[in-house]
Amino acid sequence: MNEIVVNTSHVFFFDVMDTLVLDPVFRFWPKAWFKENQDPTSWREFEKNEIDESTYRERSYPHLSIAEWEARVWQIHDNYTWMPGMERLLQSLKNQGCQLFGASNYPDWINMTDQRLGLSNYIDLRFTSFRIGLRKPDEAYFNHISSALGLASTLCVFIDDRLENIEGAKSCGWKAFQFNGNVADLVQWMTQL
Repeated sequence: MNEIVVNTSHVFFFDVMDTLVLDPVFRFWPKAWFKENQDPTSWREFEKNEIDESTYRERSYPHLSIAEWEARVWQIHDNYTWMPGMERLLQSLKNQGCQLFGASNYPDWINMTDQRLGLSNYIDLRFTSFRIGLRKPDEAYFNHISSALGLASTLCVFIDDRLENIEGAKSCGWKAFQFNGNVADLVQWMTQL
């Protein structure tokens, strides 16, 4: 990928899982198993830091011993990888002086993701759901970010793989792109802003 040129007056917000980073959870926990065993509210509460990891495990996976749980969690953490082309894209944007933020629904596991991949070398992670207690696609999430940074919504550019999150951002006046895994499509869209 060649260096891209973007309008640096925009502020860019990237979802993390399955946008910047391949989410390994379902490689180790089949989707059906994950949903069948999970307490219906605990994941969202865990993402918003309303409950800790131990409470999440107890409510959603009581059949797993602590050792089994920790083995699965470490297996996930050890397998975070960049989505193809995304690290290079972030480096290009950073080289241009763009302001880059993570905008992710994720529990404190984001710290392990950062430790493994060095996300914070490129993006500011202060707007992760576990840090602010709000989740996408709620308008309150996007309005909190705009307000905290003192930004007009028209300067906010959001990239996420989930349509409901894109719709939430757009409802707050943000520009938004649904990432389909193809960095070339994202770059083309970004250069036209």
